[in-house]
Amino acid sequence: MDTLCAAEFYLGRSERMASYTDGRRIFVTRGLVDAIEREGQPEWVSVVLAHELSHVLLGHRQQLAMASRGNGPLAAITRPSARIRATEIEADRLSVWLLAAADIRPQQAIAFWQWYGPRYGHIGGEGRTHPPYLQRIQEISAQIDCVNASGAAGNATSGSGCG
Repeated sequence: MDTLCAAEFYLGRSERMASYTDGRRIFVTRGLVDAIEREGQPEWVSVVLAHELSHVLLGHRQQLAMASRGNGPLAAITRPSARIRATEIEADRLSVWLLAAADIRPQQAIAFWQWYGPRYGHIGGEGRTHPPYLQRIQEISAQIDCVNASGAAGNATSGSGCG
């Protein structure tokens, strides 16, 4: 059987506001979807899914696992936070191209972070592993400029040449 998608998608029952991937499966919690629905912005679910799918497509889980292998039994808790933050920015950047390719305005990613960041993303970042939401908005905005400048809104693979 041919694989049609790089990941499987799951809606979790938790009321927590979260999304994550194990490198093969993408999980979004009911709490996050419900909060987005209350805001009346269904496109934001696409923003979240594009970000998590970007982690899968870029192989971030595997990269982080390989980078931590030398740390023995403590590998799962000793991954360098800076590398994890870098994967978050990489996923944010690629997600802009995925949204554009799906004919969803990438500006929705900025709107999502403007809503989520001050409420749930913490001013200084989401702990040690995620960059501050204002940095994420800046990176996403620059990537949107690249999409617009390239005229490749419908070609997600063009994202590799942009900062």
